[in-house]
Amino acid sequence: LGYFGQPHILARFKASLSNKDIKTARRIAVIWTVLCMAGALAIGLSGIVYVDNHMGGTLADPEKIFMIMVNAVFHPGVAGILLAAILAA
Repeated sequence: LGYFGQPHILARFKASLSNKDIKTARRIAVIWTVLCMAGALAIGLSGIVYVDNHMGGTLADPEKIFMIMVNAVFHPGVAGILLAAILAA
């Protein structure tokens, strides 16, 4: 699962059999990209609120907001899987 521009997505576009398939793939890719970007925006904005309310309003490294939010929202077992996904990326 990714967004348009990632190598594995571009390879799928190159492997299409017809122009009809390209139109469908393009729609799916654009919708998925919008969902991914909206999710990233939601994590960032909710992270600002969380840090302001629970951590005193300052964050030394803003790039760690996803890790902080995962630990705050999910059970430790699920959080471990999600945090391992960061290392896998």
